[in-house]
Amino acid sequence: IRVCAGGRVLLEDLSITDCYSPARGGGILNYGTLELRNVRLARLTTGGSGGAITSGDATTIERDGTISSEEVLAVNDSVIERCTASSGGAVAAMSPWMRFSNTSFDACSANASAAGGDVGDPEQDGGAIWLPQGALPVDLVIDRGSRFSNCIAARDGGAIQVSSSLGEGVHALRLIDVALEGCRAGGQGGGIAADGGHMGLERTTLLGCSARQAGGGVMLFSTVSVPHLDVRDGSAIINCSSTDGDGGGMFIESGLVNVYDSEVTGCRAQRYGGGFASYGTLTIKRSRLSDCMAGTAAGAIDVADGLLFLGRVSISNCAGAWFGAA
Repeated sequence: IRVCAGGRVLLEDLSITDCYSPARGGGILNYGTLELRNVRLARLTTGGSGGAITSGDATTIERDGTISSEEVLAVNDSVIERCTASSGGAVAAMSPWMRFSNTSFDACSANASAAGGDVGDPEQDGGAIWLPQGALPVDLVIDRGSRFSNCIAARDGGAIQVSSSLGEGVHALRLIDVALEGCRAGGQGGGIAADGGHMGLERTTLLGCSARQAGGGVMLFSTVSVPHLDVRDGSAIINCSSTDGDGGGMFIESGLVNVYDSEVTGCRAQRYGGGFASYGTLTIKRSRLSDCMAGTAAGAIDVADGLLFLGRVSISNCAGAWFGAA
């Protein structure tokens, strides 16, 4: 299915399965306004980006030279499962406004070899959702019990990968009442990897996610813009791990992170920072860290550089194998 610029489409109570596109959008290519209600997308594949859906990248240059777009994607009460792409196993997200509500992403993967794409592709990011750099900022909301399970990226972002541009191209990502479970990255960010952007996690749980290099739950880094992340209102990072590196729960290479009224428990890092490994600015208040382990040092928090602020924080049963139990 293709939705052209200016088109308005509603898909309701249907299934799209076992389709293939060599370039993008294994099931749907959207440049207009698209809404899905109670739709199942399964076993869709593309050698490019967006195994099930590619939404966006149809911009308009106005007379004053500004770039605009009217693309919209809204997905409600739907299932996206076993979809594969080189990047964005389920969705390549480039429309300025997108929302996924009560939608599940199951066993989707970003893997060029499996998708029939270029195995030399340096990206292979976003096992479920990929937000690449672009001229337009993307505002993506995922809410109402949406769930990511067993999604895999060959490189970064087992479930979600975000890459923001400078200036107006900074993406915004909000997860509200969302669960990410058993997602994995061959590189960084077993649950979420973000290169820049503004992100918020509210009442959101990352459970059993893992990354080989760093950031078993979340990885933040910056090549063009500084990331901002707020974790709050009963969010949790549980039993996440960095199997060969640092930051079992979260690795902050750069950026500003605030954690309020949340918990990190049972996380593991092969080297430093079972709960957190940070080179940025990390503030934790009214939260709990427990049962975290690091193979070298700093079972709970490793501050290699940057700033750390703690207030009304409980740290218990954490251990560094050599030193720095907390």
